[in-house]
Amino acid sequence: MQIFPIKSHPLLHMSKKNRTFARKEKNIMNKPLLVVLTPVRNEAWILHAFLKATSLWADYIIIADQMSTDGSREIYPQYEKVILVDNPREEMHQAR
Repeated sequence: MQIFPIKSHPLLHMSKKNRTFARKEKNIMNKPLLVVLTPVRNEAWILHAFLKATSLWADYIIIADQMSTDGSREIYPQYEKVILVDNPREEMHQAR
């Protein structure tokens, strides 16, 4: 698992190597990627179920961890599709 500041994440910038590969494999550019982005704060009780189910259909799972203290951060490395983005803000914002 890798931790990236959001502006430098490799999903945001296709490398020269990937562009070359994409030209050779034209179909790769025709397949849309499914990316899940979810904020998490102290959700260890449900993370395994969520990540296991989401890994079945998502290409990438981006977790914006809001400084969890319940062991959530120890769960992420068990799932290869997870990309962790640290969100150090103390206040929690939920989707409305």
